[in-house]
Amino acid sequence: MMKVSIIGAGPAGLSLAYFLKGRKEFDVTVYESMSKPGVKPCAWGLITGIEGFLPIPKGSIISEIKGFRIYLNNKLIFDIRNKEKLGYIIDKPLFLQKLAEDIGDVKFNSKITLKDNKYYLNDKELDSDKVIIATGHYSVEKSMTIPAIQYITDYEIDKEVVEFYFYSGLLGYAWIFPDREGSKIGIGGYAGVDEL
Repeated sequence: MMKVSIIGAGPAGLSLAYFLKGRKEFDVTVYESMSKPGVKPCAWGLITGIEGFLPIPKGSIISEIKGFRIYLNNKLIFDIRNKEKLGYIIDKPLFLQKLAEDIGDVKFNSKITLKDNKYYLNDKELDSDKVIIATGHYSVEKSMTIPAIQYITDYEIDKEVVEFYFYSGLLGYAWIFPDREGSKIGIGGYAGVDEL
């Protein structure tokens, strides 16, 4: 049996662990440096069809998305509505916590370090045949990350619609996503936080 260590309990790391769970040839452990999953502001949306691969706990669905609006320089250029759902806005921390519980062997507050091409947990070498890095933006130097800011507001929008805003002078975009109460309004791109 191959011992697989996945470093990072975000959407990518936990999804991979879920896919490998139960396969006889793999013994999978996930290590997460944070005390709980889902602290980043990104990745709250899922496309329809993913539920065929990953369980989506009903309590984690904030809204079913049936439409989207796209703006360019604050001018509406697309307003699309569907009768069927296109995707979901989820409570990412709850979704990931439930996924971690389904997987079982997920260790939080477990920072893995690399020294001399070997991985260590609390100064003890990691006993693993394969190590998969799924730490997202936390694993790259700050100069390589894309700044983003997000506000959780009481601004009410249509719960079945997401909005995306693109600007000629910004390589990036802004968003408005429905939340359980109000909405999440954010922007990210290749610009300083002050410019965003």
